[in-house]
Amino acid sequence: MIKHKPTRAAIGVGLLLLVIFPIILIPILLLAYGYFLISLVVILIYYIFNFWALIHAYLNERTDVQAKVTWTFLEFMFPGVGFYVYFIFARSPKKIIKKLKKSELLENEILEKNISNSKFELLMNGEEKFPVLFKELEKAKKYINIQYFIFNQGILQSKLFSILRIKKEEGVKIRILFDHLGNLRLTNKIINGLRKEGFEIVDFRPIKWFSPSGADNWRTHNKFVTIDGNIVLFGGINFGDEYAGLTGKYGEWIDTHYKASGNVVKAFESIFSIQWHIATQDDISKEFLNNKSKTKNLNIYLEKKVEILYDSPERPIPLTFNRIKEKIDLSKKNIRIISPYIVFPISFKNKIRNAINRGVKIEMITTGLKDKKSAYYQGTFDIETLTELGVKVYRTNNIFIHTKMFLFDEDKAIFGTTNLDYRALFHHFETNIQMCSNEVLNLVKYFEKIKNNSILTITKRSDWWFGRSIIYFILRFFKGLF
Repeated sequence: MIKHKPTRAAIGVGLLLLVIFPIILIPILLLAYGYFLISLVVILIYYIFNFWALIHAYLNERTDVQAKVTWTFLEFMFPGVGFYVYFIFARSPKKIIKKLKKSELLENEILEKNISNSKFELLMNGEEKFPVLFKELEKAKKYINIQYFIFNQGILQSKLFSILRIKKEEGVKIRILFDHLGNLRLTNKIINGLRKEGFEIVDFRPIKWFSPSGADNWRTHNKFVTIDGNIVLFGGINFGDEYAGLTGKYGEWIDTHYKASGNVVKAFESIFSIQWHIATQDDISKEFLNNKSKTKNLNIYLEKKVEILYDSPERPIPLTFNRIKEKIDLSKKNIRIISPYIVFPISFKNKIRNAINRGVKIEMITTGLKDKKSAYYQGTFDIETLTELGVKVYRTNNIFIHTKMFLFDEDKAIFGTTNLDYRALFHHFETNIQMCSNEVLNLVKYFEKIKNNSILTITKRSDWWFGRSIIYFILRFFKGLF
């Protein structure tokens, strides 16, 4: 008989339950043995800690109002447990905050938010992205910086390292940064093997399963490669065979990536330096400061400056989410949104309602194929909320779409790595581009092409059976908790 080893997550949950159950049982046992006053004192102490946790939650400007309401419910319905769960899963350890503050100083020093003199090329799927990426890597002369949320093994990774080994022999400096949570299958054996070959490869913020915290949600969701200060490829496509349609797991994978040249490359190199500093405490920014991108004959089309939206979870206000809401308020004709995950806060719903009342036409495309069931069903509640407000929501026809794109009045856009969900908006390190240009029309054409192959969602919550309503209410109530 095959014995399955428990996962680290299962062990972590088990240990948590072993700690929580005694907390629950203490006042019950005291009452059972007649210690009435002592049990009341214990419960009072629980509530004191609950108030402490609530004050901590409400003073956090970054926490959405819905999450604060949910924490309030937990604290008072489950005294003794609520505050304990909060300080395990929602707290932000001072050590991590201190490290991020140092990186924020670096960010303010080297990251230029407004970028001009840059050129962008839309890559419409993995089949377009990876050949372009490999071709550009083969041209590298000085250095290659690689950062991915998911960095899966397979045919594409084998090809990548074949190219990188040749480049390393040619003297090209290679750095690889990948997120820990997105790459749990990337074993220490593989990583250590690559390090022995001479690759600088770093695991971004490893999770300590014996010491969980809310900061464990602070993942780097960035996906980009910079080469010699001349080229950056960035967007929503992770690194793996499934993202190029080479496996049968999802079939066709719809996503977007962008090839950019000009001054925007320097911004992405700055972001890589910041993320590398968070992971290692090494400041490599000086290596890129004096690099001059090849900006001649770029056919500059930008009417206004491009703004880099780099989100870090220690900031009081989520930058990308704030820009999205601003653009919704300023929209006059139409808004188009593509996001695979739709689990939005109440403030977004209110902005959408106000825009519809002004006569703005709003359309949204999301996935018609599940990759994560919990995210899919959480999104169903919010999708049908939007439908009732008057938003036309389309699901791709049995195809998974992973694009993240927000288009406003056909001349303004926000695109990059941020999904319309809590984790992306409030907890992740994300990078997006805000662009005001006639070139946004190319993204509008992309939207319309996807819409023509999607199905309009017409069901409403009034059609739901009672059990489904309860399940979705619970999902919605707890969705912004962590």
